[in-house]
Amino acid sequence: MSVSKRMREYLSGGSLIRRLFDDATQMRGDGSGQMVCDFTLGNPTLSPPSQFGEALARYVSNPPEGAHSYMPNAGLGETRQAIAHSLRGDHDLCFDAAHVLMTVGAAGAVNVAFKAI
Repeated sequence: MSVSKRMREYLSGGSLIRRLFDDATQMRGDGSGQMVCDFTLGNPTLSPPSQFGEALARYVSNPPEGAHSYMPNAGLGETRQAIAHSLRGDHDLCFDAAHVLMTVGAAGAVNVAFKAI
């Protein structure tokens, strides 16, 4: 593909996360059989279950009030509470919404986890 010199410079000088993503992609395809754990961009390797698509279609056809507005930095309270409830049941520990922080993508979550520890 032919791109301008300026675009080649942008692509080669991209953010560290993008360069790491490109490196991981190259390492996976180099034929060495090397296992690469790519924590860069959070590209899923599995498709979501069919129930997800069905629920998403129902939601899109009848969105609740405020569905397209910004949310608090930590995530929606009811979502955080639902996750805390699930964690309580799964691990028999006392979780509440204050213990849950929502992120945009896996890279944000890994960043928060590393900063926490």
